Amino acid sequence: MKKKILAIVLCAATSLSVLTGCGNNTQVTPHEPKQTVVADPSEPTTTEDDKINKNKDDEHRFQLNTESDEFIVNTDYDFSADPYSVQNVTEIIDYVERENGDTTDNTIISETSLNMALSLLLEGANEDTESYNALIRYLNGSNYSETLLGIRSRNNALISRYMYTGDTNYLSIANSAWFNYGVNPMDNYSNVISAYYNGRVQSLDFTNAESAGIINAWNEGATNGMIPSIITPEVLAQNDGVLINSIYFNSDWQNPFEENNCRDATFTNSNGSTSTVNMMYDYGYSVYYESNWAEGFMKPYANSNLVFVGILPKESGEFAVSDLDIDDLLSNPVYGYEVNIGIPQFRIEDENHLYNALYDNGLAPAFVAGNNDYTGCLCDVPVSVSDVIQKTYVDVNPTGTEAAATTAITVEKSAALPRENEVHEIILDRPFVFMIYDTETHECLFIGKINTL
Repeated sequence: MKKKILAIVLCAATSLSVLTGCGNNTQVTPHEPKQTVVADPSEPTTTEDDKINKNKDDEHRFQLNTESDEFIVNTDYDFSADPYSVQNVTEIIDYVERENGDTTDNTIISETSLNMALSLLLEGANEDTESYNALIRYLNGSNYSETLLGIRSRNNALISRYMYTGDTNYLSIANSAWFNYGVNPMDNYSNVISAYYNGRVQSLDFTNAESAGIINAWNEGATNGMIPSIITPEVLAQNDGVLINSIYFNSDWQNPFEENNCRDATFTNSNGSTSTVNMMYDYGYSVYYESNWAEGFMKPYANSNLVFVGILPKESGEFAVSDLDIDDLLSNPVYGYEVNIGIPQFRIEDENHLYNALYDNGLAPAFVAGNNDYTGCLCDVPVSVSDVIQKTYVDVNPTGTEAAATTAITVEKSAALPRENEVHEIILDRPFVFMIYDTETHECLFIGKINTL
């Protein structure tokens, strides 16, 4: 019999009541929303010029898609109680670079998008199965607690935190679930997505080419045109479901780079060649980071909790991001130093297949699981994970930054299986690591290794 594919596409551009795992058959009773934001359903086609001008043109400012009238807004969550670490995602970046076999490529990952995508998969896993436990362990190593309730609560709080936008700062996470006719999402799963993930659940005819257009239009709107297409009609026709998580970020700098401090400079690429870049210089006091392997700085966005972190290895040449021990670096900030910085202006789009990296970093049980792990919790189709794909877009310029991410998890139908006073200068003029980071929640929205400009 020909296999069907259940594609769970989660697009990232990243609770309150007593609820337990799906395995306990706990039913979610939708709550009255504390506050909602009216959605703008229009998703205009975006040109490359539109992308470049997003930060400068108020007509293109993002308005949040609020999908669910039942969404529970959580503004009281204590993020300081969660563990925090970026080690998982740094190992993913290193794995992707080794797998690609090209150390000149740039790699950008949205950890927020990836973790939210894996959380949506977790919500569809039966409690205490191998899939469920592997997903819990992985997420616990990336800022989350050791329970489904804790993971759900943090995700709900993140969506609540980022759903309100201002004149100079935009950050939101959107979710949706689409199922082919004949494949029925479970009621409890639909209620959880609605109440805690601000998501919508809808059925479409996946054999109709227009259905891909509907999904892509939703995603284009959720990422403000940065990722206009996530699935083709041909791919959709082979699948049974699409779960989408989208993240979009657009913010001015708290202190924009002055025009006379932006000028041509030389960037030395990882292969030894050089490129001319527009280097954006800033001078003054900043948070300074230093370890045995690297030094770094932070430059705040308009919302001072959101920052750009620049990290430069102390030694020139090739390096593994995980070897920089960024957790240790960020745990030792030094305030009051005068730090002269230089950030090259760049705009990069990236796409990576993350299945092997995640498989080898603890998620093998969740990816090779049999039908008992997801059936009756996610939907009425037995499935196992077949691939994880992420697309990212980041534009760093003198006025601010715009970024979006899309994470796609495809799942195929399967048979049953067993169960001091100093002046520091940090000029990013050779391969470096950057982060878009929330200093309060320790959320790593984006992290990238830039080898070539």
